[in-house]
Amino acid sequence: MFSARVNELVASLTRLRVHVEAAIDFPEEEIDFLDDPQLLARLDETESLLEKLQRDASRGVRLNRGLHAVILGPPNAGKSSLLNALAGSERAIVTEVAGTTRDLLREVISLDGIELTLVDSAGLRESDDAVEQEGVRRARAELDAADLVLAVVDDRQGDAAMSALVEQLKTDRTDLGDEHGPKLLRIHNQIDRSDATARVEANKADTFGPKLWLSAKTGDGMPALIDELILAAGHDAASTANTFSARQRHLDAIQRASRQLDAARQRLVNDAAGELAAEELRLAQQSLGEITGEVSSDDLLGRIFSSFCIGK
Repeated sequence: MFSARVNELVASLTRLRVHVEAAIDFPEEEIDFLDDPQLLARLDETESLLEKLQRDASRGVRLNRGLHAVILGPPNAGKSSLLNALAGSERAIVTEVAGTTRDLLREVISLDGIELTLVDSAGLRESDDAVEQEGVRRARAELDAADLVLAVVDDRQGDAAMSALVEQLKTDRTDLGDEHGPKLLRIHNQIDRSDATARVEANKADTFGPKLWLSAKTGDGMPALIDELILAAGHDAASTANTFSARQRHLDAIQRASRQLDAARQRLVNDAAGELAAEELRLAQQSLGEITGEVSSDDLLGRIFSSFCIGK
């Protein structure tokens, strides 16, 4: 399935290259290929295919390697209790003393066949304690590698605490909440102390994803969190149909091709520079060629003649 999707994209990219190369190689022809409306239509088609492939490949990589999730929030929000509840063990020390967690704690669990590496981190706050400062630094560094962020606050602190935490996290991960950035679950923990009701609130217009109210201590609302973790990994019925096993090197090649295709659009639309656009398109196809193989220049020239009947 993966190879078929990439081959479809390569075919679309080849049609685009044929169009641009024809304008460069045969300027004496009376057809102005670069002004042809079909060119932008083909560019749109290729970009759409590449965007879908990148999204599904990203999901495939996550399923293949497992999901890397980091638990972040202020001290005493119940982060360690959440790790223990998900892991089903007393891995993390839980006390009322702020700053108990000084180093990173890792636990690998399996949810519906998906491997999930959970990382409990130090509470995010300013501190004069050198050890705690190092814990906070490591927590922020862990955020850089996260596929999923569990932002946890004490529900008694309300929505203001969650909004402040998300803004704080976005200073370190500016792509938080973006389509290709880490997924975000906002968790209002310790509802056993706030007397709130366990629930999930989701709004499609909210780019940061769902909010959950739960108690890691009593387990109230934890099944809903597990469901959201499975969904965050891309393991839902709608997405699984289009999911394939992909390696990171495949995703890297697709991402390079995406950047090169975007550069080709800039060259065509803004600069009307066919030669520069052609080079970006060639590089994009070369990037995909790392997965499936490349179209030679002879093949491309032959397609130019067959497609446009040049010289007849």
